[in-house]
Formats: sequence, structure tokens, C-alpha cells
Amino acid sequence: MNEIKRIATGYFVAYRDGVAVGCIASEHGDSAIAQHSSRMYEAHLHHLDKHVKHRGSLRVCKRWMDEMMDFLWGTRT
Repeated sequence: MNEIKRIATGYFVAYRDGVAVGCIASEHGDSAIAQHSSRMYEAHLHHLDKHVKHRGSLRVCKRWMDEMMDFLWGTRT
């Protein structure tokens, strides 16, 4: 089962079956305020010897993370 938990402002940890496998973090740190623009995030996912990453809005990074976990570990049970 996939789960993405907010740990702090601008920082999330991705879990697959209760094991931390990746993270999503704001590029500007947890205390930065995005003024006149949207905050950008970077998602990192680790599986065996693979490390993949993606950049975009929080919504896009969460969707990417969820889809990549299903792709790398197989579909949800």
C-alpha cells in the first residue's frame, strides 16, 4: 500500500507497505514562502539500485510518486 505523509512544511515521506522508499521536498526549504509563483518540489524514489527523481508542483510530484511506486513494486494489493 502506498502512503505519502507530511513530515514538516514542504517535506513529505513516501512509504510502500510501511517502508520509507522516497521523499518529496520543497526546493526552497521548509520556511520559504513562494511569492508571485508556485512552490516547486523535487521527488526522489529509491528501489533496489535505482534512484529516480521528478520535479514539479506538489500535486504533480505526489501523483508521480504514487504511479512510480506501483510501477516499480507492481500494482497495489
